[in-house]
Amino acid sequence: MTQKHTLFKLLVSASVLPVVATGAVSVSAEDGLSVSKIQNSSTTQFTVYFNEPVELEKMTKSTELQKYFKLETADGKQTIALKRGELSKDGRSYQITTSTPVSTNRDYRLRIFGIYSQQGEKLTTYNEIVRFTKDQTPPAIQSVEWINKHQSRVVFTEPVKNYTAKFKLENGQAVTGIRTSVDGNVLTYHLGNAYAGGKFVEDGSKIIVTYNGVKDLANNLARPSLLTATIVKGEATSANLLVTSVERVGVRKFKITFNHPLYSLYPGDLAVSAGKKNFTVQNVEPIDDESYIVTVQEALAGQVTIRTAPDSYVTDMESWEDTSFSIKHDFDAEAAGVKIVKTDIIRENNLEYLFVTFNKNISVNSNTTVSYTGIYTEPKSQRKKPVKAEQVKVRAVYNEPTKVKIPLRELLNPHDIEQAAYEMDLSFENLSYGSMDGGTVTFQRSKDYSFNGEKLQVVAVNTSVTDPGKITDPRYITIDFNQPVEETVALELDNYEVRGYKLGQVQVNPKNPKQVILKIESRSYWWYTTPYLYINDLHAAGSYEEMDAYYEPIALPDIVAPYESYWNPSVTVKNAREIVLSFGQAVSISNENDFIVTDKDSTSYGAKAAVDPLNSKNVILTLSKTLPNYSTITVKLKEGKVIRDIYKNPGSFEPKSVYISTLPWYSY
Repeated sequence: MTQKHTLFKLLVSASVLPVVATGAVSVSAEDGLSVSKIQNSSTTQFTVYFNEPVELEKMTKSTELQKYFKLETADGKQTIALKRGELSKDGRSYQITTSTPVSTNRDYRLRIFGIYSQQGEKLTTYNEIVRFTKDQTPPAIQSVEWINKHQSRVVFTEPVKNYTAKFKLENGQAVTGIRTSVDGNVLTYHLGNAYAGGKFVEDGSKIIVTYNGVKDLANNLARPSLLTATIVKGEATSANLLVTSVERVGVRKFKITFNHPLYSLYPGDLAVSAGKKNFTVQNVEPIDDESYIVTVQEALAGQVTIRTAPDSYVTDMESWEDTSFSIKHDFDAEAAGVKIVKTDIIRENNLEYLFVTFNKNISVNSNTTVSYTGIYTEPKSQRKKPVKAEQVKVRAVYNEPTKVKIPLRELLNPHDIEQAAYEMDLSFENLSYGSMDGGTVTFQRSKDYSFNGEKLQVVAVNTSVTDPGKITDPRYITIDFNQPVEETVALELDNYEVRGYKLGQVQVNPKNPKQVILKIESRSYWWYTTPYLYINDLHAAGSYEEMDAYYEPIALPDIVAPYESYWNPSVTVKNAREIVLSFGQAVSISNENDFIVTDKDSTSYGAKAAVDPLNSKNVILTLSKTLPNYSTITVKLKEGKVIRDIYKNPGSFEPKSVYISTLPWYSY
């Protein structure tokens, strides 16, 4: 289970993917598999959320984890070791634990690659800058979970250290003999040898755990300092282990569910056969302790026996007994009942799709295709022509498992006429029920793109650096194309990225349909790096041809958040009534009372702030009291206030202390 915490924030730079750190971002299924959100709970744990269930092991150790995730410093000089990954029950989020805490004052690069959705869609490589800030939230108990009669676990909100734990029964008797296993934020207690009052603790007894001095890895102390949790040494059950269901979820995959949790289930524990034919079990993926996805080497068909392998067994965690099971399942009978119940022509983003609805849930993977033969009827002459197509890719429909969709521009011929009627026999390959004839469907197409075949190309990119005569505001970028752009996709902000910057707005020039205008909202991180413009998924108006991805450096002015000037004193005492703050670029202030000037006795000197009219990089603080000699004063911003540049980008100003000997005196 993953909870949202405020231990620290994870800052993510602008990306083609609409990712933010503090809220969910929904992504439509036709965008394919993508990262929808990143959320963290401590300096050693963060969670990646996907828009679809993904194909990852339930628990992944360090060596396997490195095949999919990499966390390194932004300069690439240090790689952070990843200790463990854990997939959520719904398959849509993945919690990663690092071996050591990350630093809170530097940036890191997170890469995600080689991951597929459960429907076979591959994740476009994710490559983003993240920043971890200081953890100031104390740890707490998140949940207490019963595992079996011999084990219970206490889950904290984050990994903990430096604590003591005492065990006692409800009557106050001390309990000994309990062994503890620690795995990140999870403490597992082994109760088989729990001992109290001269005898072993009986089944059904409640054991109270009292923790003292619990700290997280950032040394935040739990509040209150004493935390308690109640665990139970459970009773065994006499019920037998049973298979409650078997369900096909792929051509070579099935889901098996038991009435009790199992300690483990591996490929070698299973024997799958149909008559004299044996299916090699390639993989077993746990969904939870009671359900597993089993993958075999060949397509499943006919009456299949699924049982424990000879000389093998599984461990029932209810009774803690080693046992076996066997069940027969008819995969042909399961597939025979699958049929098409409805077809629709639906427009999405100016494209027409043939939606096919089945009477059962359907699983689609990257190899799922449809072929057809049929008749095409011209709308005016009513003349009929034979048509056919082979192995057209089939897409899943997000959150609607009984439906699939096929783009008509891929299913039909480019010259097909608007309002033409079709009657075709569909044949699917590599659906969850294997290969199947879908039967005859009829439909009438409407209108897609006009198929003019023009390919969009970037002709010029300009900014206030390259064309200062026309672009006076440094936040704007103009992109000129060789053709008018298709406005529906050109206005999608996710189709553009400027490395190191966050984009806030996109528009098509109303006077020039060949030009797109981007507006920069802010700089994502302030150090200097060459900005690159990335454009994809655009096409010319009336064209089905997508442009080639564009990725080129661009010239941008210095649009960064204000920072303190390190080549001049950041704080200068000009005279007994004036203090000057120097910044690296022009700044603005929201209110003249934003700053506070105090001495070591907390006496306030009533500062009034104003931007220097002769040098907009300086802020002048005019004091209501005369500064004393031989004293130390501190200059700081009021809580909740920020210093901004002239483009409203927020910066920072840390409190500064200045020692005054004899005025006037210059110091920093």
